[in-house]
Amino acid sequence: MAHEFTIRKGRTRDKEDAWNIWLQLARYNHRIDPEGFILAEDAREKFLKAFETFVRSRNKKALVGEKSGKVIGVLLGSIQRRHPFMRIRYQAYIDEIVVVEKERNKGVGTKLTENFIEWVRERNVPHIALFVFPENEPALKLYKKFGFETIVLGQRKSFKGFK
Repeated sequence: MAHEFTIRKGRTRDKEDAWNIWLQLARYNHRIDPEGFILAEDAREKFLKAFETFVRSRNKKALVGEKSGKVIGVLLGSIQRRHPFMRIRYQAYIDEIVVVEKERNKGVGTKLTENFIEWVRERNVPHIALFVFPENEPALKLYKKFGFETIVLGQRKSFKGFK
C-alpha cells in the first residue's frame, strides 16, 4: 500500500510534533475567523501542557498518525460530564483533529476518527459532538462519512475594542 501509516496512542514526547501540526489548523481557522481565532501569547506552552493531559487522563485521548517515524496527524478527544439534570450524563467530543497537508486525503483522518469512535464506544458513551467551521469542507466531508449531522448552529456577538 502506497500510503502506509499507523495510528497509535499519543505520548508526551509527541507534544512538540503535535503543536507544529496543530499550528496548521490554527492558521487555517484564523483565516476563516480572524476576529475570534487568535492565539494567546503563551499558546505553545498551554498547548503542550494540554496535550500532556490528553495523553495521561482517563477521560481524554490523544491519537497520532505516524508514517516513517514522523507524526503526520493528531486527534485530541475527550469525554465530558454533562449537566446533572440531563438523562445522558456523558458526551464525547472531538476537540481537535488535523493531518499535515501533504498527507491529507490518504486515510489518516479517517483512521484517527475510527480509533476515537471505538474508544468512545468501549466507554459506552452514546454520542460524539464537535465544532467545525462551515467553510471547512474537508472536515465536513470526513464527519459526514461517519454519520455526523448538524444539530446546532452556533452564533456569536462580538464587541468592538475588546482585547
